[in-house]
Order: sequence, then structure tokens, then C-alpha cells
Amino acid sequence: MLHAIGPNGAEVAIKLARFDGETAARLRREITTLHAVMRRDPTAPDWTVTVLDHGEHEGRPWMALPWYPHSLRSWVEHSSPRLPQLASALVQAGTALIRFQASGESQGKPRVHRDVKPDNFLVRADDAQPTVVLADFGGARAESLAAPDHPSVHYTPRYGPPEQTLLRSALPDPGVDAHALAVT
Repeated sequence: MLHAIGPNGAEVAIKLARFDGETAARLRREITTLHAVMRRDPTAPDWTVTVLDHGEHEGRPWMALPWYPHSLRSWVEHSSPRLPQLASALVQAGTALIRFQASGESQGKPRVHRDVKPDNFLVRADDAQPTVVLADFGGARAESLAAPDHPSVHYTPRYGPPEQTLLRSALPDPGVDAHALAVT
């Protein structure tokens, strides 16, 4: 992720796939997911990162996002927030995840983020009040974590529940995101 100044003087983050293949596919999937979420929920910019622009550079996808100076992890580590600030940030994180899951496809199936962790919540703390949004949708799915009998590899083991690593015959549900949020 690169930090840059956009043409209008606003700070932006540029996310560029370093390699072709799965890395590029994940970034393309993230762009597609964010566009789908924005179409489905006009309030999405309040709880998720927003794609300001996107394209391809030398065959690799890129996207521009608003700049958030902290992840939830770095904000807690560097700002030492008071309990009311921390509680507000965690409520916003939980609300963002619920809204994301509710933005699922028209078949009524919830979306599953698959990589909920403190580094995938971005924070802007203006006037001591945090603004928290959900980010990193490259592993997100509208219907499931993985096909039956195929374990998921798109998650951070410290935050994922055991069913993300085990071969299963049933598809996991959004509870895996809830587990990861609780660990967060």
C-alpha cells in the first residue's frame, strides 16, 4: 500500500498487485466486491473503504482508496485510547462487519469476509473520536468460505476458527467472521 496525494490534494492509498496470478486475482475480486457492496448499500462509505479509482498498470490491477492513517491494531498501540473511544471503535467494527455480511447477493446468502482481524479495520481518529471502516475484501465470498472438502487458505490463522483449516463436508457460515471479530 502506497500513501500519495491525489489530484484534488486529498491523501489517498494506492493498492497495487505486485505480482500477476493469485495476488492480482485477489485485488480484482476486492475491487469487484467493493463495487457490488456500494451498489447494494448507499451508506457503505460510512463503514467500508471506498474505491476512488482503479485500473491496470503493466497488466496488474491497482485501486485508489481514501487514506486511513491507522489500522485498529496500530491505533490502539500508538494512541492508547480511553475506554469510551475503544468501545466506540469496536462497536463500529462490529457494525461494519454486520453491514458487510448483510450486503450479500440477491439470493439472500450473506457475504463472508474470511479475514477479519485488527489490521483489516482502518481508523481515522479526528478530534479524539475514531472512525472505523472495514477493509481488505480480496478473500470475501458472497456464499461460503470454501467449496465442500476444500479448506480455506484466505485467512489469518490466529483469528480464524478451526473450521477454516479442516476439511469439511458442510459449508461454513458467517459465524467464522464473528469468531474472528471476537478474537480481535
